[in-house]
Formats: sequence, C-alpha cells, structure tokens
Amino acid sequence: MFSVLILTMCIQGGIIASQLFTTLYLTSSEVGVIRALESILSILVLGVSFGAPSLAIREAAAHADDSERAHLMARLLIIELVAGGVTFVVLLTIQRFLPNTETIRLVSRVAAVALLTNSVRVLAGFAQGLQITTQVSIPLIVSTTASMAIVTVSAYSFGIGGWVVGRYVGEATVLLAFVFCLRDYFRKVFPLFSRKNLPSKSLVILGFTANLALVVRLVCDNLPILGMTAAKVKPDQIGYFGIATLVLMAPTLLMAVTSQVELPRIVTVAHDLLRVTDRLRRLTRALAKIGGLCIAVSLLAGIVNRLILHISYTATLDILVVISLALPLRGIALSVGTVFMALRHYRTSMYVNVAEVMLTSVPAYVLARTFGAYGAAAAFLLGSLISAILHLGTLRFSGMLGGHSIGAGGHRPLLQDRGLD
Repeated sequence: MFSVLILTMCIQGGIIASQLFTTLYLTSSEVGVIRALESILSILVLGVSFGAPSLAIREAAAHADDSERAHLMARLLIIELVAGGVTFVVLLTIQRFLPNTETIRLVSRVAAVALLTNSVRVLAGFAQGLQITTQVSIPLIVSTTASMAIVTVSAYSFGIGGWVVGRYVGEATVLLAFVFCLRDYFRKVFPLFSRKNLPSKSLVILGFTANLALVVRLVCDNLPILGMTAAKVKPDQIGYFGIATLVLMAPTLLMAVTSQVELPRIVTVAHDLLRVTDRLRRLTRALAKIGGLCIAVSLLAGIVNRLILHISYTATLDILVVISLALPLRGIALSVGTVFMALRHYRTSMYVNVAEVMLTSVPAYVLARTFGAYGAAAAFLLGSLISAILHLGTLRFSGMLGGHSIGAGGHRPLLQDRGLD
C-alpha cells in the first residue's frame, strides 16, 4: 500500500502541493481563479479519458503476457489521446462564439493539459496493475518534485499566465519519467499508432461507460465551488473555500488510496457475495477511522486558532471544520462506489451520481449565492449526506449483495470476458 500511496500522492498530491505554494505569494483572488481552473480542468481530465486509467489497473493485472500488456497500454493511450485531441479542437472552435472573458481565455489555454495528465494516469494505472510501483517510485518522486518547482517558480514569476505554462511543462516532466520507466513496453508497440494497436469498439464502449460514472461523480464533488463560480461570488471567498478543500484533499487522498488498494481484493472474491459484504464492511470502517481522525484534527486546529493564534485565515479554518464533518459520509459513498466498480455496475453508479447532481445542484447555488464560502461549506456537507443516503439505499434495495451470485467468472479479465482483444 505504501508504494501505491507514493504513486497517488505524486500524481495528485504534486498538483495540490503546487497550488498550496501559490497561496504564499499570490492574492486570494488569484488563488480563487487557479482553484476554479483546476476544478474545470479536473472535469476535462476525466471527461476525455474514456475510462482508460481505470481499465489500465484491472487489465494490466489480469494479463500475464508482456506483449498483451504492452498492446493494452498502447490501446488505452490511443483512446485517451484521440478523445482528448478531438475535445481540445472542439473547445477552441466553441471559444470563438463565446464572450471574450478572461476565464474563457484561460480555460482554452490550459485545456490541453488534460492530454498530458491522462497519459500520466494511464501509465500510472498500468504500473500499478503490473505491481511495479516500487520500481517507479524514485523516478516519479524526482519528476514530481521538479514539476512542483516548475509550476511554483513560473507562477511566482509571471502570475496566472506563468502557472498555465508551468502546468504544461510540469506535467510533461512527469510523463517523460513514466515513459522512461516503461520503455521496454513502449519498444514492443512502436510505433504507437500502428494498426495492431488500435482499440476495439467494445473496449471503447466499456471504458466510456465506466468513465461516465466517474465524470458525474467529479461534478458532484465540485458542485460547491462550481456553484460559487456560477453565483459570481467574490474571488476571495472562492479562495477561502478553495484553500480549505485543498487541505481536506490530504485525508481524501488517503481514503482514495485505501479504496484503490481494496478494489482488486473485492474483484477476486466477486463470486462470493458474503465475502464481498465483509470486504465492504472492512473498507467502510477503515474510511470512517480516517474521517474521524481528520475531524478531530480540524476541530483542534480551529479551537487553537480561535483561542491563541488568530491567524489571517480564520475563515478558512472555520470552513475546514465544517467540511471535515462530511468525511465519514463521503467514506460511505466511496466504499459503496468501490463495490459498484468491482461488480461492474457502472450504470448503477452513474444513475446514483446523476440523482445526486439533480438533488444538490440547486441548493449548492442558492447557498453559495446567499452565504458565500460558508454557504458552499454547508452545500458540501449536505451533498455528502445525500450521497451517502443514495449509495446505501441503492445497495440495499437493489439486492446487489443478497440472494444471488454473479458467477465464478466475476473476477476474470475484462478483455477476456467481453472479447475485447
């Protein structure tokens, strides 16, 4: 688990850390702009990936032949590169018909980062599936450190414009490190865009279905800050809330890694629903412990600040205390969502997430418009409660874990099961 944690922290934590560094020398308004752009970029990253990173983890582990693994890697890279390239061209075309605002200009400039980010995510998933995360850890740590330095120095020197350039150069640095570590697999499929590396229609459809559920999930997670942006809340308010959510990403990242480690274990016992239920309970308890610890630390920090420190980011700490209360609820939704993925109920996961968006989008906007950052914090807590209720309710009333078995072949490779080779 430690090497997987390092892998995830480098890929996701590097971006988070570079944003935190910007709070030391940029204004709260500039930080708010960067957080809004990162939220939009994160949606783009998931939206154009077609589920390639998720499939990379499962399929690399399911295939024993290195040649098959190499072709799988190439097919998944082609899927996300083509999808991302088409999306970027469409965005540039649409931009000409939209108002020439600063936000739209910045989004169009940073959108192509999604191509680099998704390539990194596919190769990271591939390395995890191969169980070689220990071997790639040192090159990844070095490249991530260099990436953070590039983004930080660029933003410090040239502001938001420098941050945009730094994101491109920094992401490319990490991608090159992965290509170096997996160079033997790239040699097997060179040139990448050869006919034998083209993905099948079935693989594309499967990835699209899995990814659609993740995209809607990401929209759910970003509804509070998107609601603030739509309500035209002052940038400094977005900055306060954005910094609080950045801090909360540390325990959120740990929860995600815990679920990611548990996912293949659930897949291997998918034919035995009693064992799946036991794994679900273990995962839920583990995530609840992480959430409870974060609540305790946040409350302690808030009390110490109110009584002793009185730092300038008091509003941020207050918001952090409120949104940390949502972690146990988010842990419940995450654990159930992990089971949905392990049992391949991608459509069920998507329907649950769509229902959550429909139930929470209007309250998120109204609360943000009325109470600013504090309203967004309340929307964050409300959305987490609704998410937990929807996930548990769906799991309970669908009978997914009771009264039947999904078959002994439930853990076989997806490419084998569905004829995707």
